[in-house]
Amino acid sequence: MILSSVPLRLIPLLAASAFGLTGATAATYEYDVVVYGGSPAGIAASIQAARMGRKVALIEPSRHLGGQLTNGGTVMEPKYSHLVGGIAREFHHRIWSWYTDDAHWTFQKRDSFAGFSPATSEPDNQRMWTCEPHVAGRVLDDMLREARVHVILGRSLNAKDGVAKEERRLTSIHLGGDDVYAGKVFLDASHDGQLMAQAGVTFRTGREANVTYGETLNGIRPVDAEGKWAKWNLDAHVIEGDAKSPLLPGVAASAAGEAGADSPAPPTATLALCVTKEAANRLPWPKPEKYDLADYELLVRVAGKLDAKSLFHLEPLPNGKARLVPGLELAPLFNTAPAELPSADRQTNRTNTRRQREHLMGLFWTLANDERVPEPIRKRLQEWGLCRDEWRDQGSWPSSTSVPGIRRLVGTLVLTEKHLRGEESSGDPVGMNFGSAQWSPSLPFATKEGRIAIEAPTKLDFPPQPVGFQALLPKPEECTNLLVPVCVSASHVAEAAFRNEVVLMVLGQSAGTAAALAVEHKVDVAELEYSLLRSRLVADGQVLEDELLRQEVHQKVTREKAAAETVLSELDRKTQERSNARAAAQEKRKQQEAGR
Repeated sequence: MILSSVPLRLIPLLAASAFGLTGATAATYEYDVVVYGGSPAGIAASIQAARMGRKVALIEPSRHLGGQLTNGGTVMEPKYSHLVGGIAREFHHRIWSWYTDDAHWTFQKRDSFAGFSPATSEPDNQRMWTCEPHVAGRVLDDMLREARVHVILGRSLNAKDGVAKEERRLTSIHLGGDDVYAGKVFLDASHDGQLMAQAGVTFRTGREANVTYGETLNGIRPVDAEGKWAKWNLDAHVIEGDAKSPLLPGVAASAAGEAGADSPAPPTATLALCVTKEAANRLPWPKPEKYDLADYELLVRVAGKLDAKSLFHLEPLPNGKARLVPGLELAPLFNTAPAELPSADRQTNRTNTRRQREHLMGLFWTLANDERVPEPIRKRLQEWGLCRDEWRDQGSWPSSTSVPGIRRLVGTLVLTEKHLRGEESSGDPVGMNFGSAQWSPSLPFATKEGRIAIEAPTKLDFPPQPVGFQALLPKPEECTNLLVPVCVSASHVAEAAFRNEVVLMVLGQSAGTAAALAVEHKVDVAELEYSLLRSRLVADGQVLEDELLRQEVHQKVTREKAAAETVLSELDRKTQERSNARAAAQEKRKQQEAGR
């Protein structure tokens, strides 16, 4: 694990008006709010701050905005739709509006898609919680353009002196090419926390030990002794039965350590692809240029143990598409290309991204084409393929894979497993979190007997809960004008609960609101009065508590109270009856004694 607070170098800020050149080699652009990272959170933050009259720059190091929304598509559990407000809810209404047009249903009839709700007199039915990646991208682009957000693509922080800071305040960021973006408030809305890392605030990587925050699911997990991998009894060596041959690629020499101990390993790449079975729109799985079958020997051996239906989960998307997520047993094989901790060096990051992409391409190509893979599995993969109408500039392959939780802020408040379970409160709410947190096994490793073992997978379903404002803020003694709505202040366990793109969009809007209010009232976000922030969030439709749950609890308490009163009333009645019976018996005895 890394616990880091990074020293800074100052960049001299050149005096110039917005968009004005400062000289032959550099330009300085001045904004109220500078957002680094075009994730759903960064987009929502930019739109909100701009709608509140602020001058906003949104900087995305890649050429694509939207994160998983515009890569694998979006699928959300409708039962939590009442917890989604503000810009996130507006986004899903715009998605619904797009799909009301029959012309946008190219490969499927609208009425045949269960995720579409017809127009009714009830406005809340006019939401759609699933969509195709390119539709999400189009809607987000429209919202940014309407808000007049200045979007800068393909520019990242300078590797050595990317941040300028005066005492506890950020003053500007320095992008490659010598451009300087000055701001009053900054947001790190990236998935890898590069701005945060250079801003001099404390952050963590890896997994904390359970003892760090009194958790039970953190750190190195115990060996999965009862799962399928254990039952498969796979040989860990290239030559089966030969203990002297090298270990298979992707198999570690031993376990990372004792269960519950901290682990320095960064998170591994996760995957969700948009795929289709429609022949007119389907492309075959591409074979990477540098393909080596030896890299996928373990994959072939595992595939021989699985049935076709357990390979992937397919979640329906419009137009005959689906969101593909690897099955639990296959997930460790998607993790055999660990993500290195990103630096601000663009070339290094590009190399790592290309390596991960080629690994995943090779994985799918192998499952669909290698004759050693059982035929039912090959046929199932061949039925599905990449979408011809998605990511056209990327050869129909997603622009990136998601590597969440690489860095995590350590602020005044650190969200932990206890917050997920509802055992502790996170304070002043700025949005609702909901769903579940799941941790796939990390790299397979070799046992002393030369067999393959993995960590036990873990999943935690947690009740909907408010997210406190302090989880988005660094410690005030480290920085006072920075907000972090993606790499929130959380343990490794709690961070896994913030991989829902809809929740990130909600937190992004709240962060953008705080940034705009701080500029308007000329205070740092660390000093912003929560009552002021809350009133604006509510006015803009953000959901800060689970009203349905509150009503359910109230109704339950009312029912239980009524039931208890009924029981007590019945007890009182029976007690009175017994008392009356005793009194009557006593009176009768008195009369009998008097008659003698």
